[in-house]
Amino acid sequence: MLTQQTATRHRLSMRPILLVLLLALPLAANSSAVEFDDRFVHPMFHDPELTPPGFKIVFYDNLRPVWFAALLDDDPELRRLAAGTIAVAHRKGMRGLEEAESVLVELLQREDSDPRIRRAAAKAIVEIDAKDAADVLAQHLRNADLEYAQVVEPALARWNYVPMVEQWLSRLQEPATGRVRLLLAFQCLAVVGEQTAREQLIETSLDPNELTTIRLAAARAASDIDRVNLMETSASLLSRGTLVDRLVGTTLLRRHSSEQAIKLLQRSAVDQAPTVAGLALRVLFEIDPKLVSDHAAQAVQHPDVNIRRVCAEALVVRGDARAIELLAPLLDDPHRGLRRYVSDQLAKLAASDELRKTVIAEASKVASTERWRGLEQALSILGRLDHEPSANRMLKLLHHERPEVGFAAAWALQEIALAEVLPEMLAYASDNCDNVLAGTVPHAGIDLQLAQLCQAFGKQRYAAAEPLMRKFVPKVPTAQSARSAAIWALGLLHENKAPQDLPAQLVQRLSDINPLMPEDDTVRRMSAITLARMQSNSALKTLRKFAEDRASYPALACIWAVEALTGEELPRAGPVNVADSVWFLAPIKLAEPVERADPSERANR
Repeated sequence: MLTQQTATRHRLSMRPILLVLLLALPLAANSSAVEFDDRFVHPMFHDPELTPPGFKIVFYDNLRPVWFAALLDDDPELRRLAAGTIAVAHRKGMRGLEEAESVLVELLQREDSDPRIRRAAAKAIVEIDAKDAADVLAQHLRNADLEYAQVVEPALARWNYVPMVEQWLSRLQEPATGRVRLLLAFQCLAVVGEQTAREQLIETSLDPNELTTIRLAAARAASDIDRVNLMETSASLLSRGTLVDRLVGTTLLRRHSSEQAIKLLQRSAVDQAPTVAGLALRVLFEIDPKLVSDHAAQAVQHPDVNIRRVCAEALVVRGDARAIELLAPLLDDPHRGLRRYVSDQLAKLAASDELRKTVIAEASKVASTERWRGLEQALSILGRLDHEPSANRMLKLLHHERPEVGFAAAWALQEIALAEVLPEMLAYASDNCDNVLAGTVPHAGIDLQLAQLCQAFGKQRYAAAEPLMRKFVPKVPTAQSARSAAIWALGLLHENKAPQDLPAQLVQRLSDINPLMPEDDTVRRMSAITLARMQSNSALKTLRKFAEDRASYPALACIWAVEALTGEELPRAGPVNVADSVWFLAPIKLAEPVERADPSERANR
């Protein structure tokens, strides 16, 4: 029977459900936005390898006393902001804020405290993990608003605060319980593993008149509490036939792994509803990936990306020739994350001599098509596998209308380093050089292409490209990637023997820190590296000058250059202290020394 309370829940929850459904819709596959693959690295950034000093977040030691004092101020807004700041600062890694516990508890207990102040104090108490304050936090739940409950109750569950269990259980029995408080009870009972909630949770999950969100939440909580004995209930729901029943029935099995549970999950895995099938396949994968690979031949081309993804993961684990054949079409998948995952995994599978030929054959098939997504990923594989027979196809794809494909082709040609195609690569670079420098190319991909080609010329010491690359040395406001790469490549081309005029030009590039229009930092970095490679001792004074900074990439390149030219060992900068001092309330004069946050502590929270 549809009760008044259940009907109210339906009305109140309609908008959130519609919002969730809208957010769950897949993004349009045919996006016109261009995003170049960051896996296609530039060798110049790794030869030489320059490691920046990094940074440490630090806090001034006299911030805390000011905040602690503000907690006791007469201004209620100041008290609220101070409590909120303590929570934020603790989350960022500031130490010593646990000392505020007693003042925060006092603030929570003040009779004149506004509900907003109580919420802020509660958030801070929860953030500093003050378990000793659990009684006080729970005491104020009786008359607190929903926002306070959403902060406090999950914390009490994490702390295994037993006195709250009875209250959470009573909500399951009380028809007047609101939707959010009921969901909170489900969540908290699951966290504490309260076995006595099992039957009521199952009953709620079975109720066809209850909200879908409530039924699913009850099923999730029941599956967390009972990981063995929910097969009968699940089978009953799966036999009902409605989408919600099948989804709830599958959810009940998310922690089960028995043979009977596997049979029920395999039944759900072929469900026509993607939500049901996707959940079942994911649970089966976590039990044993082999259970999913049986479905992969059909499901790998499923319209739902979540189903395609779990099937792809199962096929990767399977890792045989047939699995590779099934995975290859996903190189052209509309979902960027999935197609990149597949290309990475196929390249890894090719490390096996037994599978290498199959991976190359399948990638070559995709590379012979005109589907741009597949072309980009196939080039990624063929480049990584140094497949020289694909060079002519790569040359042709330099001209592809999609920038992503053209960039991938240039990167792949740079990777395979085949001397026979260098003239064609140079011809392409020459045809586009003037337009790139003038900034009249249709997209940024041309600049990135020429950067990869110039690096290829340098790595292979291709002297015929020297006149072209010299064009990129003078300063222009465009083509920074190609300019940096050309300067880096000239260093390899003229290693140990500098042309008469080039060192002076590169010193000028390195020294150009004009505040109105300074030279690009990457151009300056590569200029320093090339000066050292060419043994340009005349540049030592300039290199030493810009090495003094010690922290920026141009400075690191200058340090490397001085060491390469002289054999000296220059000092490196240690981690840079970055003071987090922008707060709503701070002393007029910040104290020294600074107190450092512990990154490991933040990572563990």
